Amino acid sequence: MNQRLRQLLCEQPIVDKEGSINHAYFADIPGAHWSESDQELLYSGIEKFGVGNFEQIQKHFLPTKHVIELRLRTSMLLGIHNLGEYKGFKDLSKIEEVSAKNIGIGKKSGKFKFGVYLN
Repeated sequence: MNQRLRQLLCEQPIVDKEGSINHAYFADIPGAHWSESDQELLYSGIEKFGVGNFEQIQKHFLPTKHVIELRLRTSMLLGIHNLGEYKGFKDLSKIEEVSAKNIGIGKKSGKFKFGVYLN
């Protein structure tokens, strides 16, 4: 029963043809980590397209990264979970200032978790 459900709900390579879980699929993929080069490309994408335009950043700068990862990395970069107030933000020279401000607010309000202000 479980194998049949897996066959119906999961694509290969998550499961094999018989519906058994491919544990290697979930293993850590070498080279899949965020590198300094990736960070520089994210900066370039933010500078060109602005915060929030993650599909464009992905398409032009980081096609091997998922949009969700770009959003997460940008949140960590700016020190804030909800990026709404920074939509379109492109000024790389103010990133450290913005991050310090958000982290400070998060710590002062008790809403600083996982390296970001949970606004």
